[in-house]
Amino acid sequence: MPRHKTIEDEEIITIARGVFLEKGHTATTREIADAVGISQGVLYQRFGSKDDLFLAAMRPPMPDLDRVFPPPGDEITSNELEAYLLGLAEGILLYFEQVIPLILQLTTHPTLDRAQLHQTHISHASPLLERLTEHLQHLKEQDLVANVDPATAAQIFVASLHGLVMLSHFDVSASAPNAEKPLAEVIRILINGLRQN
Repeated sequence: MPRHKTIEDEEIITIARGVFLEKGHTATTREIADAVGISQGVLYQRFGSKDDLFLAAMRPPMPDLDRVFPPPGDEITSNELEAYLLGLAEGILLYFEQVIPLILQLTTHPTLDRAQLHQTHISHASPLLERLTEHLQHLKEQDLVANVDPATAAQIFVASLHGLVMLSHFDVSASAPNAEKPLAEVIRILINGLRQN
């Protein structure tokens, strides 16, 4: 039954995202309209096509850099380094856990080409890389991390965390009770690789 009140586009997108995540891009506009509580006609008036709605619903949010990273320039001690880097890793992981299901749905869409996918995914990962590079550079200037290129170290750090989340979507053993052990070990290895000898 159609709604009588006005519904914002963002609310439609949020509900459509849930339907697409559950059923994939093959979800029908009827299913989405029913879930939203509007007619299919209103859905098409707002978004033009199912593909346009799909892309709007599956577009990953930009990372909230202020939530993931502490303010730049905060001084830390060598005793605080592991907790500091672990905090950065956890913030990045939470972001990837939010966006990778969306990215996986985008990759299944038959009309999306590689360039569009690359632009969507890279444009959302780039701010993480840039901010992490800044933080690693700051740690290097304080002689708290090894003499490595901060940009390269940031790429390795982010790629490893991205890979962990990606693999968890394909590996049923990732939902086992001890699934956090490999994650903790990878983070420990990354942190130890950045430590001064």
